Amino acid sequence: MEDKLSRRMRAIVDKIDHVHIAADIGCDHGLVGEALIKETRADKIIAGDISEKSLQKTIDLACGNCWKDRLDARNGNGLSVLVKGEADVIILAGMGGFLVRSILENDLEIAHSAKKIICMPHGNEYELRVFLYENNFLIADEELVQEENHYYQLMEVVSGEDDMPNQLELFFGRRLLEKRQPPLKQYLMSRKKKLEYVIEHAKQGRNTEEYRKKMSELHEQITEVLRCL
Repeated sequence: MEDKLSRRMRAIVDKIDHVHIAADIGCDHGLVGEALIKETRADKIIAGDISEKSLQKTIDLACGNCWKDRLDARNGNGLSVLVKGEADVIILAGMGGFLVRSILENDLEIAHSAKKIICMPHGNEYELRVFLYENNFLIADEELVQEENHYYQLMEVVSGEDDMPNQLELFFGRRLLEKRQPPLKQYLMSRKKKLEYVIEHAKQGRNTEEYRKKMSELHEQITEVLRCL
């Protein structure tokens, strides 16, 4: 079938092989769920969204494209729409890293009961990674997805324990740095430029020097990685 997916959505779908139930939390338009059904990557989709209007988009799509019998649409907040152990895969995408963290934190038992969680946060990847490693999750794999002028970090998360990554790895992903995918150099160069602006224009305040030092150290680490690419 014709691929209607953006690069971000395609990357998410490709991370899922065949599972019985995939839960798309914050499903909005439902295109990811539809692709999982049409490509036989999932037998059933649980679509959850706090917005009834957004959830209706998924219902309308499923009705129009003949997969309504494979859809279980649920209006509710985060993982509260799920029962422990119900979903094989949980998808959390199209939202900020702080919101992803909050959704997981509010229902940790349900999150840990899934075989894996696919996260694609829009920003605040550092804070999300810290939370994951502090709460007995580990990042088994990562992808860097470039869409137009934006970069998105996709994380494949499973239950387990691992050493806390260093600062550079928390910002940019241990697996991403190991894999050195083609977009990595451009991504790091863009982040380096933003850091230079932040360091130069950081406002004076009680914690400014500590913040400048942390950002300067990160800048040096990025520079070192770039030398090796």
